[in-house]
Amino acid sequence: MGGLARAQNAWRCSLAEEFYGFLPKATPTCDVVRVGLGEGRAERLIITLSHEGGTLTIDAAVWWPYAAPREVPLVIGLSFLGPAGVLMGEEFPLDPTARVSSDLRLGLNDKRLQPHIRGAHAARWPLALFAERGVALLLSCYGSWVPDDPQRWQDAGLAPFLNLGEGPHQSGAISLWAYALSRLVDVAVTLPEIDAARIAVAGHSRLGKAALWAAAHDARISTAIIHNAGTLGPALASHSTGETLMDLATSFPHWVSPSCRARLNAGITPTVDQHQALASIAPRNVIVGSAALDAWADPVAEYLGLCAAAPAFAGATELPAAEEVFGDAIAPMQSVLVRRGPLAYHLRPGGHDLLPADWRVYLSLLDAF
Repeated sequence: MGGLARAQNAWRCSLAEEFYGFLPKATPTCDVVRVGLGEGRAERLIITLSHEGGTLTIDAAVWWPYAAPREVPLVIGLSFLGPAGVLMGEEFPLDPTARVSSDLRLGLNDKRLQPHIRGAHAARWPLALFAERGVALLLSCYGSWVPDDPQRWQDAGLAPFLNLGEGPHQSGAISLWAYALSRLVDVAVTLPEIDAARIAVAGHSRLGKAALWAAAHDARISTAIIHNAGTLGPALASHSTGETLMDLATSFPHWVSPSCRARLNAGITPTVDQHQALASIAPRNVIVGSAALDAWADPVAEYLGLCAAAPAFAGATELPAAEEVFGDAIAPMQSVLVRRGPLAYHLRPGGHDLLPADWRVYLSLLDAF
């Protein structure tokens, strides 16, 4: 094992101990049933995981590009509303056990998926753009894998299926969502249409944190697309002026490990920071995306995290200084793109969202890597 690999193992261990908790070690078997959907080149994937006599069945969907040849690249995402949030029709079922973000704009005060969410996030996952660029898309609802609720997060999904015990380094929800992304990679590599060497994971906000942590552990992931993920994403906690670790652990205690909460409450200074999570992905590709008005995620801290990670990536050690990227103001009139080797940084005007304009950049980068 080389020096970088040893360092990456040490970073992952420290990050798990101090923040995320450890990913489960279980490797369940996976069975997939493919069912055609009426909306374009789409299929419902009925995924059944089996482990130590128990089973867990979770839905996903995959969309294929136009006139797709064999072995196309794939983007895998956990999304807030799952495939039902992209599809307008009623063929894709709503998971009654899922608990998702209580987004008041969608009227989900009880955190349950409801019929009116169908198609509400279609702009976040622009199917036509993926199809035109020759990239397949696989989505599943994050709240089916781990309910996003501090009181109910262990009541359904992965926690009871894996019979997770308690302890200071117990997996938090971010680690379990990262584990879910790896299980979706398990699914992807069974699909003969997929180029297994070109599997990317993507996530927005808390799911960008999970995409980062998944890619840090799973070498089958060729590219991590980490969008508006802030704290415990790419943003340096030591430099952030937005959401702090304490803010996150207080508002979303289930996302992190009990050890993380205890250390923060005791005032213990972390020994690691997010550039080491990013560097754990080397030598593979990393795309960090920021929005200029997303102060809570802190675009400058996100970029500085990528800069600090750059020495671990061949060909990426000369990222421009933050002053060159952001200038005198953080609100650019146009998008900014920086790419050096396997690293890329995308900054656009506007706030905390995932937009078709972001995907035009990310899909072009996937072609270029």
